[in-house]
Amino acid sequence: MIIKETHTCYQGERKILHAYGYGCDKCPACQLRKKGFEEFQAML
Repeated sequence: MIIKETHTCYQGERKILHAYGYGCDKCPACQLRKKGFEEFQAML
């Protein structure tokens, strides 16, 4: 639910779904979300 229903991208990108959620993968918000997701996955 969090990955598909939330959105933090500064560019408003909603077409590309990454492992961490929707976003452009380039803006600071996407980079922060990606980093947090990867750190969370590493703890599992």
